[in-house]
Amino acid sequence: MLPIRNKQRIETSNVLGGGDEGEIMCITDVKGGKEVLAISITQLRFDMHHPLYKEVRAYQIDRTKRLAVERLHQTGR
Repeated sequence: MLPIRNKQRIETSNVLGGGDEGEIMCITDVKGGKEVLAISITQLRFDMHHPLYKEVRAYQIDRTKRLAVERLHQTGR
């Protein structure tokens, strides 16, 4: 079970990029810093008042669309 609940606020300690084929991952410390968790940025909700909200949201929408197109091509539908 994930140590993060729905709508729980988390603080990102690092961000990793996966290149053209990969995903942007947010790294967060959990359990008092004893473990780290990597979460796809497309799976997170950002506060609308965050200074990067518009850029992150645009990336999320674009990435989700590209993944859907890839899945269509892979399944032949």
